[in-house]
Amino acid sequence: MELIEYNLADSELIQDNSFKYKYMLWVPTNTAVIIGRSNKPERSVFLENAEIDSIPVYQRPSGGEAVVISPKTLVISVVYNIATQKQSTFYFHEYNRRIINALSSLGIGELKYEGISDVTLNKRKILGCSIYRNKNKVFYHAVLNLSERPEVLMRYLKFPGKTPEYRAGRSHDDFVTSIKKEGFGIETEAIKKAISGEMLLPPH
Repeated sequence: MELIEYNLADSELIQDNSFKYKYMLWVPTNTAVIIGRSNKPERSVFLENAEIDSIPVYQRPSGGEAVVISPKTLVISVVYNIATQKQSTFYFHEYNRRIINALSSLGIGELKYEGISDVTLNKRKILGCSIYRNKNKVFYHAVLNLSERPEVLMRYLKFPGKTPEYRAGRSHDDFVTSIKKEGFGIETEAIKKAISGEMLLPPH
């Protein structure tokens, strides 16, 4: 199965240096698997299932483990073209804090920052993110699970090689949840609007 170089909607943010700060919120049109920069597809993905279902597998320039994106997820992408940078943990905390603030404003409780870069809802993961950076750019992108079923992740993603301590060995179906599964019937546009309002200005 062919591994595709990352060329999805937010890839233009990585390549464009003509602005200082920009963000993009987008819902994928199709289901796809995206593996991290150092991932091996055969180690991270059930390639036979992806091939049977005609699910493309991309390799992104950022780190982290493999993820599934789909029309039931929201991707949050932020680029900051700046030469004087802080550590990656600062950007993880900054942007995840903004997302938590946005979701909290919509009445979603029990949100927490966990591990290196996850956001959890009722102790289960609803958002994971990764960062790509060079000497002039910090690019953050995250996948927020709106309503995708954990069974879809289990079909395409193997158990990751690296996991946060709070996962405690849980399988995808025990570890991952969604905003819909937790009982919040919030429209996607409302979620996008709330997050957009938090992302208007670059971090200090």
